[in-house]
Amino acid sequence: MIKKYIILFCFVVISYFMLKACNVCGSEISNGFIKVDLKTGKVTNLEREFEQEQKRYIKECIFYLKPRMKNKLDLTNKIVNAIMRYKGDVEPRLIVAILYQESGFNPNAISDNDIGIGQICFIVWRREYKTTIQELLDPETNIKICCGILNYLRDTRSDKFENSWYSFYNSSTWEIKNVDDQVVAGRKVYWYAILRHLKKLERVK
Repeated sequence: MIKKYIILFCFVVISYFMLKACNVCGSEISNGFIKVDLKTGKVTNLEREFEQEQKRYIKECIFYLKPRMKNKLDLTNKIVNAIMRYKGDVEPRLIVAILYQESGFNPNAISDNDIGIGQICFIVWRREYKTTIQELLDPETNIKICCGILNYLRDTRSDKFENSWYSFYNSSTWEIKNVDDQVVAGRKVYWYAILRHLKKLERVK
């Protein structure tokens, strides 16, 4: 990884001085990872810039659904960092919507066997993720498992349920593995609830 960035940096620096030598000014060059302003020589890490923009967007989504989270910046930052780390192929906006639906971003939420910020069903997932109730009360651990479940559903349900695969998130193990018409009908209420949050979050830029 370090070697990759060294090579990329050398490429951009060499390109910069070659263009300067040819009196090419007033523009910028980029190789997709690093951008150099030919006027100022400023080097921008595009990957890091994109990551920071994603974090800002996730935070704004959280604040939009629950403005009071602005008074809980430590928790908000933990949520944002966990989503960025474990989101996999799942859209961050969807993860935010599910966390809000499940607990209102409350990491201490407990409802029967559903634990933590993502309301992970302990009796369903404890063996697969080798976790405890105490561990599920940690926002990062909980979101890690939440993202794991969502990525699993995306991989196994998105072909048949293109726009509603995430509605199986709070299903039992049996429902996840054995889909029939009755199960699908029972998932519609949850799907509509998440869909409402996603529609609201379309306003966040």
